[in-house]
Amino acid sequence: MKPATILLLPGWQRALEQPLRFKKRRHAPAHWPEDARRRAELAQLIAPMKTADGALRGDDPLSAFLQFFAEES
Repeated sequence: MKPATILLLPGWQRALEQPLRFKKRRHAPAHWPEDARRRAELAQLIAPMKTADGALRGDDPLSAFLQFFAEES
């Protein structure tokens, strides 16, 4: 299996401030929260952000995405 490659462009963190779209979710945030506790709470609701044993890969989508690929290589 070939290792996964991810290219992080400068300023990738700004993507966390982009408007979010949630399917069938009431009271969804307009953007990813800055508060660490709220970030962890929201991340717990998103299955791909967790490992098989329920541990968080990251408290924001991009960090979780990067951790997922780190686990696969």
